[in-house]
Amino acid sequence: MPAQKETVIRPEVWDWIWEEISEVSDEIGTEVNGDYFLVYEGWGGFCVEPAYDGNKTDEDNEEAYFAYAEDQAETVLREWKGVYRKRYSLVTWGHERMNIYGVTWALFKKKRA
Repeated sequence: MPAQKETVIRPEVWDWIWEEISEVSDEIGTEVNGDYFLVYEGWGGFCVEPAYDGNKTDEDNEEAYFAYAEDQAETVLREWKGVYRKRYSLVTWGHERMNIYGVTWALFKKKRA
């Protein structure tokens, strides 16, 4: 089986990714830039509610919320890969500890016919 060619992401595409996800609070969305397709989920209070523990301090619960979102990021990615696999190939993805309780994101590239 031939090795899969790695996609090199140009600096301006990285700039676009960071600009887009830095503005995300607790919404889910997509953005298109040429052949690139960015999908993201900003984690908010409702999303991380299962991590709440009434026996913990507010500070400990805050950390638990971030950890919960990070733990769920791969599940979200699997869902996105299933939804977009026919038209797009996954390039890279991540989960950033930013905004409310983090942002999970994935960059896809349009498949060539």
